[in-house]
Amino acid sequence: MHGKSQVQSSIFSPDIGDMPKIKTIHRPVGKPSNAPLNTSTFTGIGLDKDLVKHMEAKLKVTQPTIIQQKAIPVLLGPTRKVGDNVPKTDTDVIIQAETGSGKTLTYLLPIINRLIESEASPMLDLESKRSIGTLAIIMTPTRELAKQILQVLETLLSMPASSITGKKRSHWIVPGIVIGGDKKKSEKARLRKGVNILVGTPGRLLDHLQNTKSFNVQSLRWLVLDEADRLLELGFEESMTAILKILDARVKFAASITSANDTTGIWPKKRQTVLCSATLSEDVQRLAGTSLIEPIYISAQKDASNKKDIPEAALATAEEKHTEKFSTPEQLKQNYVIVQAKLRLVTLTALLKSAFANKIKGPKLPKTVVFLSSCDSVDFHYELFAHAGKETKLELSHDEYLGQRFEKDEEEQGDNDHERSPEFASGANRIDSKANRDEIHKAKRDAERANAKKTRAQLSLKGAVLPDVPLFRLHGNLAQGMRTDTYFEFCKAPSGVLFATDVAARGLDLPDVSHIIQYDPPSDLKDYVHRVGRTARLGRDGEAILFLLPSEVKYLELLTAQGLPNQEVSVTSILMTLAPPKSNEYQQPATDIQNSFERYNLHSPESMAIARAAFWAFVKSYATHPSSEKHIFHIKNLHLGHIAKSFALREAPSDIPQPKKKKVAGVRPGGKNVEDIDESHVVRKSQKEREKEERSKPKIVLKRKNDVSEFAVGDFKSLIGPVTKRKKNK
Repeated sequence: MHGKSQVQSSIFSPDIGDMPKIKTIHRPVGKPSNAPLNTSTFTGIGLDKDLVKHMEAKLKVTQPTIIQQKAIPVLLGPTRKVGDNVPKTDTDVIIQAETGSGKTLTYLLPIINRLIESEASPMLDLESKRSIGTLAIIMTPTRELAKQILQVLETLLSMPASSITGKKRSHWIVPGIVIGGDKKKSEKARLRKGVNILVGTPGRLLDHLQNTKSFNVQSLRWLVLDEADRLLELGFEESMTAILKILDARVKFAASITSANDTTGIWPKKRQTVLCSATLSEDVQRLAGTSLIEPIYISAQKDASNKKDIPEAALATAEEKHTEKFSTPEQLKQNYVIVQAKLRLVTLTALLKSAFANKIKGPKLPKTVVFLSSCDSVDFHYELFAHAGKETKLELSHDEYLGQRFEKDEEEQGDNDHERSPEFASGANRIDSKANRDEIHKAKRDAERANAKKTRAQLSLKGAVLPDVPLFRLHGNLAQGMRTDTYFEFCKAPSGVLFATDVAARGLDLPDVSHIIQYDPPSDLKDYVHRVGRTARLGRDGEAILFLLPSEVKYLELLTAQGLPNQEVSVTSILMTLAPPKSNEYQQPATDIQNSFERYNLHSPESMAIARAAFWAFVKSYATHPSSEKHIFHIKNLHLGHIAKSFALREAPSDIPQPKKKKVAGVRPGGKNVEDIDESHVVRKSQKEREKEERSKPKIVLKRKNDVSEFAVGDFKSLIGPVTKRKKNK
């Protein structure tokens, strides 16, 4: 895209038609449905007083939510005898509750409480408690969720001496984690010493069960499958099945020796499996049927009681998935905005600017999560908002930059000109100018690349678009250490914007998030629920807004059918926040923002490459929507030129992206990194020469192997049909 003239088009063209009129159902904001209950306390449902006091001090949690009030007495076991719904023996449990209702504490607190109670048991020697092996395993779908659970677990276990008896805690309960991306050798060493409560992802957990001989699970008492629906969606069903078989085999083998670990009924006599899921799809039901034995079903619904059998209303078969009802917190405000493709970027900017411009009005600073469809798109928006708009030399055109640089050089070297002979000065100045030009060009490119590598290693950045607002990013292509550090850094930050993929949508507790922006609609309706569930947690207020193209308005019908009605916000009202005081003129400020973004893209091949990669990633991700939504999200409905505008490109890239390690025509391979090759000096063949070569090649009969397939999302070529027509048989 560099090296040729660019056509700058307006984002406010007169050909924009009227926005479609959508009839939506008004949903009044109700009282918090996932707020703590004032009528009950944690001590009232059977938890240890010291544990409750410690939790209140460290986690600021003082009252149980609905699901905690119902499930904790059951998980505490029959010895506590709290409530009439507690079975006489420990049994498996299915917990279904909306996101943000406190499911993590629901299963962690009873496990820790029962382990603390066993400290006084004479049947378990203090010195052998750690070596008893793993007593509880918590399986999670993502590494970030595993890290979060471990952090909560460590906080709960750091209890001081009892405030009631003054007795010091033995601190024998050792938590641990096994996840992909961490050093396997270090994990083996921890397992060898003994980890009593283990959090992990299925792949790494199965690896240790198969290959780590010192991994002792013979005394396992609890197995928690957190976010079970997500575990299945990510393809972990085979791994979980293998894990369950290994656990069953080892427990049966050790049945004769577990009598020494009897703790007078404080622990379950056999393994208790807890399955947590926001939805009970057909896959989750199948998993429950194979991994749980006569489970009790516990729901967060106010009018639901604990049942032995799952009620039919909670089940969802494969044919009923499109009519399945979802629940979100009543206090959550859900909005949508219909935006023309070329106005998307400035509308997002206006929305973020208005949110943080009003931060002085409220007692708390806002925290916003922007959900995007791909890792490349996250990188693009992160880099754009961090660097665009800064008044630096990089925003000047190449010729302007060099011109100013040469003037400065001439001023600095003016005193030395008299030392040169007239003959040398007249004949060599042109050579010096050419050498300086090449040297400055190379130095500029090197500085840009070095700066880009440096900023990528930082956890957060601040830019000119949103002054003093830290920007974060989170996606699956980041190194595991950076993903973990970014997550905790954003949690600790009082304010900020997190650009993220759906890796941040499931299970993660992001404290004090006030706004959710779904810039790209999710490819699965369940992800919509989990995205908006990052706000309005534990009774707090929250607001979510969904960006839709005019061709995507029928998506609102799907949301309404599943109990997720949204209220419309006009794009004009959002862009109006860019207008100067006492003025209704917003087009010029919006145009200025768009132009500054486009200039940023044009200033270097580095930023242009990021924008182009994000553009193609968006187009590819558009093909990942399920077949039931193809009439809404179809690639033929996209105006690629307008989509390019939303990535600050002045025209749509004309070539299909190739793998990163590609050879550049006209350049000999000399061991150089492809990124270091200056393509501006490459001599390329003209269009006529390329067409002539194509005509001279022998014709090949094309097969229909490039037919469009909803499963062929890995390559953009799968979106292009065959060139030749299929002949009909006569």
